[in-house]
Amino acid sequence: MIPTIKIMLDDGAFMPAKAHEWDHGIPGDAGYDVKVLSVETTRIDPIAGSHIGWVRVKIDTGVHVEPTRGFRIMAVPNSRVTKTGFSLPNSPGTIDANYRGSIKFVYLYPFNVWKGIEEVMPQHTGGLLPAIPRRVVVEKSDYENVKSYAESFWAPGTVCGQLIVVPDYDSRLEVVESLSETSRGDGGFGSTDGKETVDGK
Repeated sequence: MIPTIKIMLDDGAFMPAKAHEWDHGIPGDAGYDVKVLSVETTRIDPIAGSHIGWVRVKIDTGVHVEPTRGFRIMAVPNSRVTKTGFSLPNSPGTIDANYRGSIKFVYLYPFNVWKGIEEVMPQHTGGLLPAIPRRVVVEKSDYENVKSYAESFWAPGTVCGQLIVVPDYDSRLEVVESLSETSRGDGGFGSTDGKETVDGK
């Protein structure tokens, strides 16, 4: 079954597209490239004791989707992002089949807040007082530079991610007293990296 994805575009939005389509059963690209319609940046200041803050880049694609029943959309970054300092915290993002809003991507980019000591000369006193510098704590942030970079990097029309169509299964939850036994059991956090045997020896 080949699912159909209904697309509605906001004014100025770009139609999702695959750079390499499937051809007579030969697989092409897995995802549809989507492009930036508009960008909104906000500042996330460092937590106490840290000197790293974040520029939050909220990208609106202006693309609305309605997939064939039994399918949903996954929103993922494209490979271009791996060459930058941008990160997509909720990757992959799930676009539920019943969501009709515009698809958005939220990237983060770090900026540095440098705090240090600087000597500042006092204001002119007409020679009545000696010019003794005083030491003050100064803050030098590269936020504005990073903000400008982020806004130029994600200019309108830039590919900002991909939409991948995947099956969407209904399910139900059943509370039971016990679960079936497996060779792994409750092992987690790297327990399957080959360093442990099933019996823990």
